[in-house]
Amino acid sequence: MIWLLCLGLSSVAQEVPRGIFFGQTPVKARFNDVLDIFGDKMALYDPEDNMLILQDGFNYRLPEGFVTFNTGAPLRIRLAGRVYMEAAVVSKDPVVIESTTYSTLTIVSNGSATALKCPSLVIDDYFTSVRLYSDAPNMEMIALKCPGEVVVNGGALRMEVSRSPKAAEINTLTLNGSVMETPSEITVNEYGVICDHKGRYARLVSIVPEP
Repeated sequence: MIWLLCLGLSSVAQEVPRGIFFGQTPVKARFNDVLDIFGDKMALYDPEDNMLILQDGFNYRLPEGFVTFNTGAPLRIRLAGRVYMEAAVVSKDPVVIESTTYSTLTIVSNGSATALKCPSLVIDDYFTSVRLYSDAPNMEMIALKCPGEVVVNGGALRMEVSRSPKAAEINTLTLNGSVMETPSEITVNEYGVICDHKGRYARLVSIVPEP
C-alpha cells in the first residue's frame, strides 16, 4: 500500500447542475427503471444503484462543454469492455469505476477543462483500467483533479498530459494490489501536484496491477 497526503488542496469548483448531463442532454430516469440514455443500449443509467453502465464500443464525443455528475450520492460507473469519451468530465459525486470483464475507460479532455474532476475516485478490481489524457495548453487543464482520496484496488490508472507541465493534482493516493510504474517513485508537493522523487512535476503517471 502507498499512502500519500497533501493538505490544503482546494475542492472541485466547477459549477455543476443537479443531476447527470451529457453536454446539454439530461439523464432523466422514471421511478427506478433503467434508462437507455441514447437509445442504442450502449449507455444505461440505473437510478436504484446510482450507476452508469457503459457497454463495449461506447464512443462519446462532446466538442466543447462538460459531462457532469451531481446526484448527491456516490456514482458508480460499470464498464463492460472498451469505452471512450472525448469530453471534460466534472463530478460533484465521489466516483467509483468498476467492471464485469477486462475493461478500459479512456477520457480525453476536449479542452474545456481537466479530463476528470471529482471529489474522490476509486478504481475497483484487477479488470478495470482507466486512462485520462489532456492535450490542452492551459496548465490547469490536466488529466485528473481530485481534492480527496484516489484509491486503486488492483486495477490500472494512467494520467497523461502532452502540453501542460503536470498530469494530476490529488490529496491522498492509496494502492491496494496495484503499483507505480511511471515514475517508479512519486511525491506530492504542497499544492497536491504529483511529482517524481526529485520533486519535478510528472507529466505521465502510470499505475498498474501488482505482478
